[in-house]
Amino acid sequence: MTATVLRAHALGKKYKQRWALADCTLDIPAGRVVGLVGPNGAGKSTLLNLASGLLTPTTGTVEVCGGRPASGAAQLAKVGFVAFAFILGVTVGVLVRRTLPAMAITLAVFIAVQIAMPLRVRPHLATPAHVTVPITATTRLSLGNDESLSVNIGKPGAWLISEQTLDTAGRPSALPASVTDCVNSRTSPDICIGKLADLHYQQLATYQPARNFWPLQWAEAGLFLALSLALTGSCVWRIRRLS
Repeated sequence: MTATVLRAHALGKKYKQRWALADCTLDIPAGRVVGLVGPNGAGKSTLLNLASGLLTPTTGTVEVCGGRPASGAAQLAKVGFVAFAFILGVTVGVLVRRTLPAMAITLAVFIAVQIAMPLRVRPHLATPAHVTVPITATTRLSLGNDESLSVNIGKPGAWLISEQTLDTAGRPSALPASVTDCVNSRTSPDICIGKLADLHYQQLATYQPARNFWPLQWAEAGLFLALSLALTGSCVWRIRRLS
């Protein structure tokens, strides 16, 4: 069964005596690129604002990723992603005005943002913590065939960002030749780790503590909602210029 990202049933929004949106029913399945098309005043922006939780429906219901928009921190994070993707498609459609190129550009930009967010943006949304773990014979450490080390920092729920091996003086260092030779000779990893322990090496880990999970969710959702509002503004400006 295909999951539904956005579902509206008999959705409506009324301002005094005027309906900005009335009797809107739709289902948008996951994994689809969807364009929202309609004349000025049809209710496109109202629908997006209802889906992002910025407006409250007068009639009907709307669900985003199975929950009511802005009903909690977890739901707000999902709404941020959905609102950005939806409004990105609308904006590109207004600018390009050709269906297939607009869909391709929307998909390419969204994928690029999804890649950049965890790699470039998310690590800077909250201050990471650091821990230095001495390498001993009992340290819970794994040694890969590519001569990389990975240590269990003993922080349940932590998001590990990066690791770095430190020598006896506490300086960043590659693995010593005796250890790389040990790895290349396919000796037991425990023996190779024991050689590191004898040299008093350490492993520096940079991570986000579990307590930062929700602050990161809020910050990321806020960033996507801000981008969505900026795209909405540019879309409205462009439509007014064309009309």
